[in-house]
Parts: sequence; C-alpha cells; structure tokens
Amino acid sequence: MIDAGPRIYSQETDTYRASIGLKGYLENDAMWDISATYGRNDSKDSVQNSIHAGNMATSIYHDQSTWFSGEAFDKSVLVSEGIIYNEENEGGNEQFTLAAGYSGVTESDIGYALGFETRHESGYYTPDEVTQKGESTAAQQFATDGNYSVQSVYGEVSVPVTDELTFEATSRYDQYSTFGGEITWKLGATYQVNDSFMVRSVAAKGFRAPSVSELYGGDSGSYDYLSDPWGNELDPQIKVNYTSDEDLQPEESESFTLGAVLELTDNLSTTIDYWAFDITNAISRVDVQQELNACFNGVQASCTAVNITAGGDLSDLSAQLTNIGSQKTSGIDWNVSYSHDLFKVTFDTTYLIEFEQDDTDYTGTIDGNIGGYADFKSNLSISGYATEDLTVLYSAQFIRGMDGEYYGEQFATDNIIYHNISASYHINDQWAVNGGVKNLFDTEPETVLGGNDMGTVPSIYDVVGRNMFISTSYNF
Repeated sequence: MIDAGPRIYSQETDTYRASIGLKGYLENDAMWDISATYGRNDSKDSVQNSIHAGNMATSIYHDQSTWFSGEAFDKSVLVSEGIIYNEENEGGNEQFTLAAGYSGVTESDIGYALGFETRHESGYYTPDEVTQKGESTAAQQFATDGNYSVQSVYGEVSVPVTDELTFEATSRYDQYSTFGGEITWKLGATYQVNDSFMVRSVAAKGFRAPSVSELYGGDSGSYDYLSDPWGNELDPQIKVNYTSDEDLQPEESESFTLGAVLELTDNLSTTIDYWAFDITNAISRVDVQQELNACFNGVQASCTAVNITAGGDLSDLSAQLTNIGSQKTSGIDWNVSYSHDLFKVTFDTTYLIEFEQDDTDYTGTIDGNIGGYADFKSNLSISGYATEDLTVLYSAQFIRGMDGEYYGEQFATDNIIYHNISASYHINDQWAVNGGVKNLFDTEPETVLGGNDMGTVPSIYDVVGRNMFISTSYNF
C-alpha cells in the first residue's frame, strides 16, 4: 500500500555484562579458579507505517466508494482511522553462570582438569498487541517467555604415552531442569610422525539441549508455498501455524574425525580431515507438504501431525517443533595456507559426501523450504600489506550448483562465485579505519522454485547485492 509510505525499521538494544573471578596456585603448581558472570540483553524494535488489517477492513466496509475510486489516499486520513500504526516489539534474554575449576600436571606429565558449573537462562519476546490479536497484515504471533537451569560437572585428562603419541579423554554430566540428565564424552589421539607430519583423530558423543525459544516460543504464522491435494485452497500460499514444544528432548550426536597436518615448507602447510556426524532426536519441524500428501492418501498419523481435519480442512494447519528423527552427514575438509612476510593466501574446500535426514538423501539438492546442501564449497582469501599501515583483503566464495524439484518440475541452480574486497588503514597505534565492498560484481541469487523468501534461499545465496561498508575503531 504505497499511500502509507515505506516501512521504516529501527531497533534499540541494551546489553549488560558483569563478570568477576578469582584464581590461584597450590604448592603442587595446580591451579584453581572460580568465576561468576551475569549478562542481559534487551531490545525494542519499531516498524513505522505498519498496516492494521482489521481497521482497514472496517474502513473499506463503511466507505467502499472512496477505497475503490482509484484516487490516492491522504496519509493523515489513514493515520486518523488507525489504518497506519507504529508496530512495537520487544524481547531479550538473561544468563547467570557460576563456575569453579581445578587443573594441573602430574610429575609424569599427565594433565588433568575437574570442574563444576551452574547456569540459568531465560528469554522473552513480546510482539505488538495488534500482531498478537492477528489484526496486522503479518501472520498472527504470540509471546514467548520461559527459562531453564542446568548444573554440570566435568573431567579431562591428557596422557603422553610416548614423545610422539598423546591420548586425551573428556567426560561431562549435565542435569537440566527441562529434561533431566545427560552424559557426554570425547576420546582423542594425536601422533607426531615427524617434525612436519601429524595425524589426529577424535570420537565423541554429544547433545544439544533445546533452547528457550524452541521450548516456550509463542505460536507464529507463516504463509508457505504449499499444494493442497484436496483442492480446497486456491492460493498457493497457505498459512501454517509454527508452534514450540515444552516436552522436547535434546538432540544426541555421535561424531568421528580423522585428519592429518603436513608442513611442506616453513611457509606452506596443508590439512585434510574426514568427518562424520550421526544425529538422533533431531529438533526440527515435519515436512508439511509431505504430511499433506500422506494425509490425503489416508495416513491418519500424518493428518494428526499437522492438524488436518476431515475433508482436508487446512484452516488450522500447524507445524510443531519435534524430535523428528535422524540426520547423517559426512564430508572432507581440505585447507592450504601459504604465508609470506608481505601476504598470506588461504584456500578452504569442503566436499559433502552425504547429508541424509530420515533416510532421505539431500546431498547436492536444494529446496525452498528445507534449504540447500551443495556437495562442493570453497573459500579463497588473499591478504597483504600494501604499506606498513594499509592492509588489503580479497576473498571469494564458490558454491556448486544444486538440483531441485518443485511439484514434479525439475530445476537446477548454477555454480556461483561471490567476490569481496576490503582494506584497513591504521592512522596511528590507536585509530584504524576499515572499509570495503561485499558482493563486488553484484551477483544475483539463484532462483529456487518454491522459495518462500524472495524466491531463493537466503541462508545460501546473497540477497542484498553489492553493498559497501566503512567503520572506524579507536583503542584507548
């Protein structure tokens, strides 16, 4: 609605952090430490010229001749009738941590560490009242408010078996107020073959606890591109109510890495690492389109999963966060680095061998709702000193093209490269000026059929385009 003027966004953020700690040494050279940290972040954001859909509908009903006359509206009229309003949202989070540790090295060069930590986290987000009532042009959204606490103990040990071979072991127990206790561990080894070649490996079990927003997030609507197999919904954008779940369990993972480090010369080195992760109880949302199709074909569990009523009524369609299943991913990282007195070159490449979720292989594919999993990505960075005070940097990112499917229509994205340049000039020892250009050649994002966000996947492709930045810093 151009008569209302552009939406103007602003945000005010207040961040507080206080920390205090003590440490000391015992007669056996072991070290002890204790610390307490408190942090809080509060933000208020405002959106001017937001549209009150409820008031606009009322105005249209009572004055259709004016609304459909084709004449421009006086903005003051829109304001006086409450059609234009300032949307006000606020949110924040808070954390308190108390930790204590004890570490040292024995006469046999065995390193060890023990520790305890207690942490309390809370968060909230309060959308504008109009949004909560579902009367804005955006989908309805409710408030978020919740907290949890966790107590942890851990132990670590590092054992030099020989001058070349070292073993490391770590274990940790976390007790959460939300889901109970969990034990994690890590075993690692490094073998220094000679002065220029080292082999390393790590096996570990871990977990990720659900966040405050995942546990207590307020319901929020999203208009997703979906196909209604019953044919009741003619608009391809169908409202889906995104919900959280207080009963979420932690994601659990098992990982393994094996790699090598080779120093070819004093200036040239390379690393290569194989990695594999197996995640169970992954926290995610169900594939709504997949559940729609299954429900249409008579699978009652799918109807229940996304809240579809008899006859394909999608008016209360929902997608709840849940411990959906499993993810398996593996790949190879390769790095080459060359350093000189005047410049440094770094090249990183990741080859994705596999990305599988719930027995479906997504390697090399892209989807507007799920995301993209390119099987080949590279980053190149070249930095150097133009003068003693001027540093310049060039970087490039390569993403291999991916294949996709949208309701039976096959499509593919092309290979893409983003170029960036920047520079930093030190006026003196305290004052520096930085600037540069991101996406130098204004490369447009690849089109992804069914992409809910600007017809692409912003987490992979740059949707801003060429942009310049400048900043300054001063050290006191």
